[in-house]
Amino acid sequence: MVPVPGFGLGASAVQQTLSAKRDSGRAVTAVLLGTDQDPAVAAALRHALGDKDPSVRAAAIQAIALNNDPAMRSEIVPLLSDKKQPVRLWAAAGFLRLQALKDSQAYGDGKEGH
Repeated sequence: MVPVPGFGLGASAVQQTLSAKRDSGRAVTAVLLGTDQDPAVAAALRHALGDKDPSVRAAAIQAIALNNDPAMRSEIVPLLSDKKQPVRLWAAAGFLRLQALKDSQAYGDGKEGH
C-alpha cells in the first residue's frame, strides 16, 4: 500500500464529522466536498463559513483546508475569532495547514540540495 499525502487528515476529518451525532447533514456535506476543485464548491464553502451552525462553519474550514489552496487562508482568518472554541481551533489548524502548503510551494518543499 502506498501512503497518500494528506489522506490521513482528510479521512480523519470525515470520520470525526460522520461520528459526531450533533453535526448536521450540511456539515457532513461540507467535509465531503473538501477535495472538489469546482469553483461553485469553493463559493458554497465560503458561504458555509458564515453559517449559524458552528458545526457547519467548522466543517467548511476542514473542507477548505483539505482543498489545499493556500489562497483560501484569508477566508479562514475571521473565524480565528469565532464565538465557538471548536470553530476557532479548526480555523487555526486550517490556517496553519494552508500556510505550510504555501511555504512548501514557495520553497520547493525544502528538499532541494539535500
